[in-house]
Amino acid sequence: MTIWRILFVILAVGSIAGPLMLMAQLQRQPWLQRWVHGRVWAAWGIAAVGVAGLFGALWWQWGFLNAMVCVLHWAVAWTALDGLWYAARWLGWRRLSRGLTDGAALLLTVGYLAYGWYLAHGLWRADYWLTTDKPVGSLRIALVSDTHMGNLFGSARFARNLARLQADQPDMVVVTGDFVDERTPREEMVAACRALGALRVPLGVYYVFGNHDKGRFARGMAPFSEMELKEALTRNGVVVLEDEVRQVGGRLCVIGRADASNGRYTGRARASMEALMKGLDPALFTVVLDHQPRDYAAQVKAGADLVLSGHTHGGQMIPFRMLCDRLGIGENDRMYGFEQRGNTRFIVTSGMADWRLLFRTGCRSEYVLIHLEGKPLPAGA
Repeated sequence: MTIWRILFVILAVGSIAGPLMLMAQLQRQPWLQRWVHGRVWAAWGIAAVGVAGLFGALWWQWGFLNAMVCVLHWAVAWTALDGLWYAARWLGWRRLSRGLTDGAALLLTVGYLAYGWYLAHGLWRADYWLTTDKPVGSLRIALVSDTHMGNLFGSARFARNLARLQADQPDMVVVTGDFVDERTPREEMVAACRALGALRVPLGVYYVFGNHDKGRFARGMAPFSEMELKEALTRNGVVVLEDEVRQVGGRLCVIGRADASNGRYTGRARASMEALMKGLDPALFTVVLDHQPRDYAAQVKAGADLVLSGHTHGGQMIPFRMLCDRLGIGENDRMYGFEQRGNTRFIVTSGMADWRLLFRTGCRSEYVLIHLEGKPLPAGA
């Protein structure tokens, strides 16, 4: 069962259960019962109108998914605290006011989602320190992914984020897809490409497409073509790689893969890791850019040194990361962070932004700085 089917089932069930749970809590409020003189049908009707109004307002302001997130969290918190109230009564502690638990449920929901908003809209740096016995010297590689331009922020804030990244003085910047998506305005795409081009890094900026970059999830909606995006990137000095290999500075190879979704839309499977790495100098350190972290076995077998991915958004909301990592749900080999298999190191970033969702409760928005230490460079390199 893929993660998308799981999410669809949760949303389908939640879209019914969440509002019903809230209606059940609202209709039993003493003030409402007094107002309707105990008429059950009237209490339920007013509760239904209230919940519908709340959901509609949130939907209008933030979209369906974010409205569902808010309603589900409040419903779960209220029901859980209501259960604690009943448990306290059963244990003989009758001083606990039900009004207190009702208010606490609302405050808990608002506080928790406000923190989730902060985690989504802020930006942190995630550092990884790696070593290798290959002659790369000291390198700092910055990883940017899943900006979904125009959702959490636009090109102006993206440029400020890149200025912060520039201050870390990376030697190379890599972008692992979902830079834009189906609804990114064309002018935002162009300005964001210009911001990438303004980076001053000795070894360049490298880019691979994600599953959203080409507008395939909403055909006909994307305000620019795949070719226009590629041209805007290359015009600003960004190296776009699709199943291509670039030797960089005589000390490493960057391997940019076509996205795993490519075959589904084009009918042409992407190149295998074995084919991409065939004939490469084994003395060179290999950095694989692969938007979706779902080909680990082949990458280990091919002998890749470092694989960088995004796509998962770090699991986004509790409990998705735990379910996927612990129970093996979904198509990804890892949801977030660092892992080593054999001699291959893997890093999955949660990304700078999100696709439609405005909250993160299972991770935070980030860019990655990899500190790579290897043997000294050969003389003259």
